[in-house]
Amino acid sequence: MEMFGEIMLAADRREVAVTAWVTAGAASKAAQHAESGTAPLDMTPWVKSPTRARQAAAAQVIGAQARLYGAAAAEEVVHQLLALTAGLLNSRRIAPNPALDAVNALCRFGSDLPASAVDPVLELLAPLLSAGSAGRS
Repeated sequence: MEMFGEIMLAADRREVAVTAWVTAGAASKAAQHAESGTAPLDMTPWVKSPTRARQAAAAQVIGAQARLYGAAAAEEVVHQLLALTAGLLNSRRIAPNPALDAVNALCRFGSDLPASAVDPVLELLAPLLSAGSAGRS
């Protein structure tokens, strides 16, 4: 699939190439080429994939295209990313790490992060915040 992505890129079929790289789990290559797009690619099938490499690649592509999402689309895709963050603090610290890639992608939305994502993001950070304040007392 990774070679197929190279062939599609050479044929000026960037969207197909990115999809092939996500399928192959080639996250950095997929994200690099997704960033230059003019419309966000639908990563839903790969975010929901049982394969960690595909989830991680999809999260990186979403992050690379964060600037391309309108308010309604951002709402949906941000909640897809939030679903990937489940178990972040207990996730494996080896690549691929879809939970960490999802957090990094959420950061790329910056001030465009939908209001509905604020509470879930704070819930994600709560264990870290409480541990940090407990260590300072």
